[in-house]
Amino acid sequence: MGTGTGALSADTGPPTSLTYTVNPFDTSCACSDRGLYSPPAVATDQQAADRSRVHFDTGPLAAPIVVAGNPEVRLRIALSAADTNFVAHLEDVGPDGRAILMTSGWLRASFRESDVNPAPLEPGRPYDITVRLWPTHWRVPAGHGLRLSVTSGDLNSIEPNAPPGTVTLLVGAGRSTLTVPTIAS
Repeated sequence: MGTGTGALSADTGPPTSLTYTVNPFDTSCACSDRGLYSPPAVATDQQAADRSRVHFDTGPLAAPIVVAGNPEVRLRIALSAADTNFVAHLEDVGPDGRAILMTSGWLRASFRESDVNPAPLEPGRPYDITVRLWPTHWRVPAGHGLRLSVTSGDLNSIEPNAPPGTVTLLVGAGRSTLTVPTIAS
């Protein structure tokens, strides 16, 4: 998925880690007025919010791609608290730096094994979790790139109930991965 330098590429580099502070009040403006997920009516630029998130970028794409289906992020993580929320955003980054939200997904870490039976986490111990993003069908033009940002909140979409603490993402060879389904454009 990425390296400690924030690159999103197949060349993941050596194992390393990135740590961020939990922010349950982060927001992506991706919630409809009925509380259901829907892309914003007006494309919302995420680049300012991404400055406080851990994010990984590809370089500009040589050819257009169409992201179609459910992207999925497998994160290898360690927490300083007993639980947290994970929010993953997949974004289309234009040549001007604007990062437009394509899709998002959320997961409460304690529900990583089951939707109904929470499993506690031991602070400091590494765990693998999978965040499934909502389905999308989005054409990313040549010259644009992809960005994956990871945070602990999506105010207006999920309850801001993540306890204080830090999250360590284990990245590099054999650790966290992003799967993006594509079709010919």
